Amino acid sequence: MTTSSPPSAPPSPSALATAIFDNTFASLSDAAAVKLFHAAFAKELTHLQNASATVESSGCTPTAGDGAQTPSQLLYGTDYVEVNRTLVGMLAYKWLLADDYASFTACQGAAIRLSRPSFSELRALLDRTLPEPADRHLLLIAMVVNDLGKDPTLFQSHSGENHDQLVLAAARAGRVPSLAGLSSEHADLLLAGLEFGAALNIAQLAQAETVPAALAAARALADRPRAFNIKFAEVLLDVAGAAGHVDTRGAKAMNQPVYIGFRTAHGALQRVISGAATLRAAYDCILEARAQLAGVPTLKVTVPAERALLRLLAMGRVDAPATAAVFQRAFDALKPDTKKALVDGLSVDGVDDGVAVLPYYMPAVLSEGLKNADDAQRAVGAMMRFLARVYGGSRPAPGSKGGVLERNLAFAKETVQGEKFRGTPEVLDKVELPWEKEAEGKGKDGKAGERAGL
Repeated sequence: MTTSSPPSAPPSPSALATAIFDNTFASLSDAAAVKLFHAAFAKELTHLQNASATVESSGCTPTAGDGAQTPSQLLYGTDYVEVNRTLVGMLAYKWLLADDYASFTACQGAAIRLSRPSFSELRALLDRTLPEPADRHLLLIAMVVNDLGKDPTLFQSHSGENHDQLVLAAARAGRVPSLAGLSSEHADLLLAGLEFGAALNIAQLAQAETVPAALAAARALADRPRAFNIKFAEVLLDVAGAAGHVDTRGAKAMNQPVYIGFRTAHGALQRVISGAATLRAAYDCILEARAQLAGVPTLKVTVPAERALLRLLAMGRVDAPATAAVFQRAFDALKPDTKKALVDGLSVDGVDDGVAVLPYYMPAVLSEGLKNADDAQRAVGAMMRFLARVYGGSRPAPGSKGGVLERNLAFAKETVQGEKFRGTPEVLDKVELPWEKEAEGKGKDGKAGERAGL
């Protein structure tokens, strides 16, 4: 992002809304747009400076291009991970509105670059679902508000929750500045999106990290299409900026395979909202699309072991037959009891079949582990064994009360990124599971965080 223009007076807080409503936003330079974002959301961006790095965003120095500054450098003279990620996501919306395919895909690898037809399809989706300037302005507010939950100081009495639940609690308590100035109608739209996001993380759906029970949250928006459209666009653009800590030149993370996952998720959610599909059938659309994307179309969701493998391929973001073959070999090499435990855990829907475990951050663990592996198959096998332990004996129990139990696996980051894991991934077998230690200490079962039964 170049910044060669001479210094000028800072824009007013309302300048961003003005640019959106008079249709000049898309024609702004990237630097000018970033300054408008800062003027409109100064308090929120300050919160993002406090945000904790995620499993995949720590230890990176972002690329901005020769002689250019990252958005965070432009505003603050230094890099803040979540500031860059959020602002790149916002810039991605500007690139879409401007039909700027070159900027959107500037730092994407050729093999997985978002195709021009897919870019046009994405533009058309956002134009169709967010036709009014007011909705486009609300989208940008939603983006910066959602990321506030990554600041552990935002609402310290709720600090143990995930960031979606934290920002919802903060919004309900009146602690989100951007919501305070909105009309009750607009604030209610964004609050409905926050409630939906706290119950169902769409990005987790796109990579089969979440479970079928979570899709029930979509039914609450059956008569609120505007709230759903804003929320879905927010998540799309959040992912578009998700690699902003690595490269701020474009929407690196919204490549062709990722876009296909989100396009499939959108269709699945629409089928749930309309009542055209059960939660399981809609969820399995995600897995069937992964079979095609990974080059393993013979795997069937009707066969438990094959369906479980498809979930692993989705969580592993597998988009090539060669990588799918690595996962297949690692899966086949598991000991029978370990494989059964893994298949059982991956097969619980959380809908009238017991409590389904949601392995929060498992896709990031798989991604980081593969990056750090000398032997990919051994590494994948170790991470599959780890996941089997995470499930802790969970298995389908038809007729039992459903629900979702989220288990945060970020603690495994240090191990899978470590030097020992690179040559000896079996070190992951020795990593203790925090909830088991807590259960031993308190005499409990470690099932904190369980959501309502279904």
